[in-house]
Amino acid sequence: MQCTFCFLIYAKHEDLGSPAIVWRKLNENASKRPPEGNNMGASYLTMFSESGLIFGIINLIGNFGTVFVDQS
Repeated sequence: MQCTFCFLIYAKHEDLGSPAIVWRKLNENASKRPPEGNNMGASYLTMFSESGLIFGIINLIGNFGTVFVDQS
């Protein structure tokens, strides 16, 4: 049976492997070059930092703007 709209989702890539390998490589990289200003130790996988808080506030304001200011 042919489908009109078909989507293919990739969960692996030859350079990175699987999501588990990406997770491991991010943790290894954080131990070599820890991110500055992170409150949860050396991790790129957390939002508990000053940069993560700023990102969350900007995202929240932007989402409210999308909902309440949209003219369409």
